[in-house]
Amino acid sequence: MQRIWAIGAIALACAIAPGVAAQQVDQGEIPACPSASMSVYFASGESVVSAAGRELVTRLVDHAVACQPDAIDLLTRISTEVDGDGALALALARIEDIAADLIARGVSPETIRVAALPGRDVFPPGMSRVEVIFRKSASGAGAAVTRQPATPRPASPGSI
Repeated sequence: MQRIWAIGAIALACAIAPGVAAQQVDQGEIPACPSASMSVYFASGESVVSAAGRELVTRLVDHAVACQPDAIDLLTRISTEVDGDGALALALARIEDIAADLIARGVSPETIRVAALPGRDVFPPGMSRVEVIFRKSASGAGAAVTRQPATPRPASPGSI
């Protein structure tokens, strides 16, 4: 009888304080981050994505919130052939647009890394893109034991 009372009291406590039980997250419940990069495309001269692009950005942000990556890389290419003299400003505005969505949903700004490369190989023609890459460290990383490198043997005079 005491066991039934104890189980009832625990169930009642969980029902009254759902926030306490909800704060515990089992690492097995966190979904895996996408392993490939995902691209968001922008029309030439534009820093705002289309409606379809906005849906993609929303899905990317949903993935980031769900899988909790250690880092998110935002990589763009700067091409004056596509975007003219304002290529750098447009590239930064595009990255800022995506980063703002991530931060607004609770992704820490410290996890966002930004890079820009020259854009000679822009594909498809007339479009610019921002690649989004989720980085998640391997489980158990850092737990490995490191060994000292082997001491090199002196070379004998005849072996050189």
